[in-house]
Amino acid sequence: MNSLNEIIENHSGNVVDKWNSYSTSYERHIAPLRNSINTVLEIGVQNGGSLEVWSKYFPNAESIIGVDINPDCKNLEFSCGKIEVIISDATKLNNSLLRGKRFDLIIDDGSHVSSDIINSFFNLMTQTTDEAIYVIEDLCCSYWQEFEGGVNHPSSAITFFKKLIDIINIEHWRNQKSIDWLLAQYKNDICEKTISKLLTIQSITFENSMLFIIFGKQNSAIGVRKVFGNVASVATKQPNNSSISSVGTQQIRNTYSL
Repeated sequence: MNSLNEIIENHSGNVVDKWNSYSTSYERHIAPLRNSINTVLEIGVQNGGSLEVWSKYFPNAESIIGVDINPDCKNLEFSCGKIEVIISDATKLNNSLLRGKRFDLIIDDGSHVSSDIINSFFNLMTQTTDEAIYVIEDLCCSYWQEFEGGVNHPSSAITFFKKLIDIINIEHWRNQKSIDWLLAQYKNDICEKTISKLLTIQSITFENSMLFIIFGKQNSAIGVRKVFGNVASVATKQPNNSSISSVGTQQIRNTYSL
């Protein structure tokens, strides 16, 4: 199959606009799952070329939906029947508009305004499948004042997503604080469903102007510590495997959920 960069450079349909490094970043994180992605949602349609590229890149995709607040996007024409455009604010997109669909891949290439990025994430992450990927493009805007950003700006999208790293490591917290406490400045009504989804984040990868969030079926607990071997000449006191376990799923939820 052609690489993403090859598909983009040979594209002749509606205009697609991506930075050069994005193709490499997508290949690094998404190529291994290329054949298993069935549903794609992209925030920000513009001329519609990106949707056409995804229809070529994911051979088994059954539904590729673009979301945009610009009503002119509804007039775009696509030769691929898998592509659909919904006119809506992504921060308010609901189940009825999505017809109950859950997405393997969500890409935010919308307004790039920090509050929109954060609110769209809260709104849509629970609309994903168990092992979905959530991508944010053009996070460079988080460093610019006109997009509600700046270096270490407390309300920037970059600052928000850094906090999700703490959630991946929540079982190691010793201050008995909660997820709603950690994210209170962004969302005051974090529900149980949102907390459950946040606890399944397996990894967060920052690249230049991009972010990849990988969800999993289970919570991100570190698991059981394993110690093997017979010789311990430096650290002589070794734990017994049977006595070592991480904080379990239920304990994490009891301690850190609402």
